[in-house]
Amino acid sequence: MPSYASAMDDIKKLSPSDKERLIKFFEQVITFGAHIDGVADEIKESRFSN
Repeated sequence: MPSYASAMDDIKKLSPSDKERLIKFFEQVITFGAHIDGVADEIKESRFSN
């Protein structure tokens, strides 16, 4: 399994366009993760409010 240090070394070697693609990927992961957490909380609230 790759370590944090090896992952960071690999990222440093990426071209600027590949770094941009990686940033966009992380933005999507973070954004979708936040939306999924919000939906899960809404479902929990809905279940217990009835």
